[in-house]
Amino acid sequence: MAGGDTKPLDLIAPADGPWPVNCAELPELCEVVKKVAVGRAVMAAVSNSNILQMLGQFVDVVQKVGVPNFLVVALDERTKQFLDGRGCPSYRRSLRARGGGTDNHATSSLKFQILAEMLSVGVSVLLSDVDIVITKDLLGLRRETRRERCASSRLVRGMTDGWDDRTAYGHVLPTAMPGSKEPPLASLRLVARNSGLFYLGRHATLAPGWASPASLHARSQSRGRPREARPDAPRLACAQEIFRLAYGSHEVAGVTVRTMNYMCFLNTKFLFKHMRSDAALADRSRHVPVSCHVNYHPEKEARMVSIKAFYHGGDDAALKPWNGGEGRNTGGCSGKVGVNTDRMPPLGDKGYKDFKLGDSLLAANEEWSWSGEGGGVHFRAGGALSSPWGEGTWGPVPSPWRKDSVYVALGGQTYLLMFLSEKWAFTAVRCSDEEVSFGQLKRRDTPQRRLVW
Repeated sequence: MAGGDTKPLDLIAPADGPWPVNCAELPELCEVVKKVAVGRAVMAAVSNSNILQMLGQFVDVVQKVGVPNFLVVALDERTKQFLDGRGCPSYRRSLRARGGGTDNHATSSLKFQILAEMLSVGVSVLLSDVDIVITKDLLGLRRETRRERCASSRLVRGMTDGWDDRTAYGHVLPTAMPGSKEPPLASLRLVARNSGLFYLGRHATLAPGWASPASLHARSQSRGRPREARPDAPRLACAQEIFRLAYGSHEVAGVTVRTMNYMCFLNTKFLFKHMRSDAALADRSRHVPVSCHVNYHPEKEARMVSIKAFYHGGDDAALKPWNGGEGRNTGGCSGKVGVNTDRMPPLGDKGYKDFKLGDSLLAANEEWSWSGEGGGVHFRAGGALSSPWGEGTWGPVPSPWRKDSVYVALGGQTYLLMFLSEKWAFTAVRCSDEEVSFGQLKRRDTPQRRLVW
């Protein structure tokens, strides 16, 4: 409220008190943060020995940039020894995901327990995944605007999965009701924040590095949510908890959330689909992002090498070998995930017998819409295709990983159509230039059986 008193700062470790705190419970962590933290803040990552090559790339870049307050939480002894060999500060913490898994999703679910422990000793945390390439010392940047400096100390900053203002920051979606004379209904659409890079703690300008109990409370609240089978449930619960309202005995998380600028804290959809083709944003003399998270593409390590070469090595051609979507840019279907050839075999009169998706399409004998056309697409026996644009062919994609897909050859172009089994719809990618289009069953009453599985 204008003219009102400033809300007192609510600190786990007061400025004039001892630090770190609560060390009887976490003595090893306290020893590490006392040596590493700058301004009571650290940049931290969590890793196990499954991804040592990717971890090595990440550590090399962080050390090249010169982040002084960086550490890695090592989930096993092999990772700890790997980091010791690179001279990287680390904290050994033996944890396993609830389901016992050690893949990237299972490891990601452990971040929030570790994060809560760090906040509890009074250290603010910039938590990063290891599939990220940075170009600057993130905690050393003077990121705060005047408006931010007046904001609450209960701050959570996170990167976004968005690739423009609407998808990054949300937008109001008008929905006109058919036959109604009333104004369109309006709903606020938000997108999921990405947990690959986010900061929790006191506001850096007001009190550098001092963690807030409100931030810790958000994590403790999320840990109290009903347990779920999914390995990423803690991440989802945390994101949901931030937006939940107070009711009954449930207290609100009480944190202020800010979304990082998607042009400065990139995801790879923005980089490979938009930014590299923008003359101003792709010019390193005019714009260099702070970080890039390889979260949209499966070729994480190889793309990290290319991003590092582009921003750290000055290689102008480093990003060109990659598609905006999956795979390498070959100008054809080869290089898409699971596809190693441009030659698509004809279906033949009996080919669909060992092709579940093809069998289902033929058995359904339905009419499909594609690219906004009101129908006219038919998958016929023997691999014949009829469409509003002429005749073509279709058949299986020669890959054990693409059982949910068919290819369509039409008008001199080849498309890969990936079907959504229960929705009776598909996403089509044109192999030559990755243009994406969509299709669905023409009739509205979707069959109750699955197409693929």
